[in-house]
Amino acid sequence: MILKYQDIDINYYDNENNNKDPVIFLHGWGSSLETFKYTFKMLNDTSHVYAVDFPGFGESKINRAFSLDDYVKFLIYFITELNIKNYTIVAHSFGGRVAIKYLGKHQINKPQGLILVDSAGIKHITPLKVRIKILNYKIKKAYYKTFKKEAKLSQLYSKSGSEDYQNSSVIMKDTMRNVIKEDLRKNFPNKKIDALIIWGKEDKTTPYKDAKIMHKYLEKSAIIPFNDSGHFPYLDDAKKFSIIVKGYLKQITKEGNF
Repeated sequence: MILKYQDIDINYYDNENNNKDPVIFLHGWGSSLETFKYTFKMLNDTSHVYAVDFPGFGESKINRAFSLDDYVKFLIYFITELNIKNYTIVAHSFGGRVAIKYLGKHQINKPQGLILVDSAGIKHITPLKVRIKILNYKIKKAYYKTFKKEAKLSQLYSKSGSEDYQNSSVIMKDTMRNVIKEDLRKNFPNKKIDALIIWGKEDKTTPYKDAKIMHKYLEKSAIIPFNDSGHFPYLDDAKKFSIIVKGYLKQITKEGNF
């Protein structure tokens, strides 16, 4: 399905199960709503499932760089425009970053539940060695731009940053720099929100210690570790993940807590 947002055609999924409580899936960086399809099938009879390709991902294209606040504004628009109420958010990685900022700022029509999956949002102190490497990158970048050494600049871009960064377009590289600079500890949502934290213990992208930090900020939360999973527990063990999500949604709908 397509939803118009500003000048963007937003691709989203809606199973149109209008008689059931809604759940909104938010994907991670470099991903799309397609990666949750196994879980959609598991929830098809019990939930009104929504999922969205964030601007710049999947089938939702952008022609300018976004900030984290831009993504929050988009999420507010998506929920408001589709009139989604009494919903739960399931958010992976970058999607978790957007959800945390959204829930920390937005006081109207809050969700009844939250599932964070290997979520981004905790910023750690950068080691000196890495800081020196970043400074060296910035100096080279400024030099190549000043003297219009396009080939050298392109080569610098291709060799610098994480795999996600290297695989991104210029617009998405700028977007990535915009969104990762915030530490969201101060923006965590109301501690009374019911939350489930699912995390791969072998995650090298967002380490398991981040799950414990988020658990501390979310008083009504529980952690479920996936011992043999990395950053994508919902793909590494899709059946187990889907059963857990389904159980959480059933419980929170019945009792208002987990």
